[in-house]
Amino acid sequence: MTSKCLHIRGMLLLWYFITCFEVSGVLEETCSSPVYLELGDTGTLQCSFPNDFHTLQWYDADDIFGETAILTYNELREKSGPGYSSGEYDIHPNGSLIIRNVSMEHETTFTVTMFQTLQQLPQHFQVRVKTVAKSLRNRPVIPSCETTLGSCYIEWTQSTSISCQIEHSRPAINTTWSLRNSQGDNKSPSRHEIWSDVETYTTAVKLHDPSMYQTNLSIYVCKADDPIGLLEMNETTVLLEKKDIDWSQFPVIEKFRERYSTVKLPCSQQSPQIVVWKEGESVNDLITGVYEVPSEDNFRSPVPDRWKLGANGSLTIQKISITDESTYACHSFDGKMETFDVYKLKVIGRILPTETQSVLIKTGTPWTAIILVAALIVIVCLGFIIRFLLTVTQTRHPIRNREQRQRTAQIYEGVNLEDTPSISVDKRIPRNVPEDSVHMSRSYSTHTSL
Repeated sequence: MTSKCLHIRGMLLLWYFITCFEVSGVLEETCSSPVYLELGDTGTLQCSFPNDFHTLQWYDADDIFGETAILTYNELREKSGPGYSSGEYDIHPNGSLIIRNVSMEHETTFTVTMFQTLQQLPQHFQVRVKTVAKSLRNRPVIPSCETTLGSCYIEWTQSTSISCQIEHSRPAINTTWSLRNSQGDNKSPSRHEIWSDVETYTTAVKLHDPSMYQTNLSIYVCKADDPIGLLEMNETTVLLEKKDIDWSQFPVIEKFRERYSTVKLPCSQQSPQIVVWKEGESVNDLITGVYEVPSEDNFRSPVPDRWKLGANGSLTIQKISITDESTYACHSFDGKMETFDVYKLKVIGRILPTETQSVLIKTGTPWTAIILVAALIVIVCLGFIIRFLLTVTQTRHPIRNREQRQRTAQIYEGVNLEDTPSISVDKRIPRNVPEDSVHMSRSYSTHTSL
């Protein structure tokens, strides 16, 4: 009796192990698990069942004892169940479950039972669902320099907080800071923060690396740990430059060039890893113009027109004009040593009026030019108004104006017609009479008349 019981128990254990082995093997080949479904989208629990199955039943639970199937798919390929009737679920001809408008409630374990025939015990398969939400940005974001290029530049001081974050994702995505140099990336000390709303998470990591104070130029990379592929790009690179550099301590090299010529300003570094060019009226008000990290793909700021960066970091300006007359500074770093080069560009040649206006605007006095132009317009308008009024007056009183002109001419000749209306002056001058005789005769006739 005892041996028979042991035999039955052994057979049951053997059947259990065989069943579990078959189920796990079929599970691996039949349904994919886990499945990541994006909130708000339509998702599919991918399965592949034999074409000759009799019935499939899907449950939104891992323990189906006493549960009602949300969707049933029978041998006639008819669909039924409360989940199908409500429109929340549907099924693919191959048996895959379709979930419409994925929500947090769908983050659970789904179970599907397959009846090959009614005479056989059903097989059970489980699929774990994880709901996800993609960040609004496709890569780690550095708030202090918004960019879509994957690289940016920051002038920083010791009080500047440099952080990297990933906003509104599910699950939370961890990020780290690393210092990048010619030897590779070295993880930097950082402070991590995380906060959440109802469905998503926002993670942030603040750079807290004492080694960044040892150099004026450095490159840091914010990396995201994204195993399920929620982001399109996992890295964002930032170029850091100290803001409080005293440029007045470096010698200034003067460059004289004619208008419309080309000038080339070199950097001391022959193979720089980082190049930053600045421009300003003097060394005290330099502003970053362009920057480049040759070792990084697409790590270059937009270059102004007529500017060109060389492979060795040199700056070439083509067709220079008076507006290019300024102070230029190159800050470069080759991984071991920094160099500082300062140039004063002076343009030789006549200044055109259009260039004069550009200089006024460039030097920060655009209101002066605007006021001068406005005053000129007012003066011209006043001239037109006065001329118009004079024309109108002459048109309204032509007789009076003619009499005034005659009276003026007579006074100029020395005769007052109002006092001697009957006297007329013979202005005819005989030929071949000297000019002096004419004057004498005219004055004598006038005296006699009076």
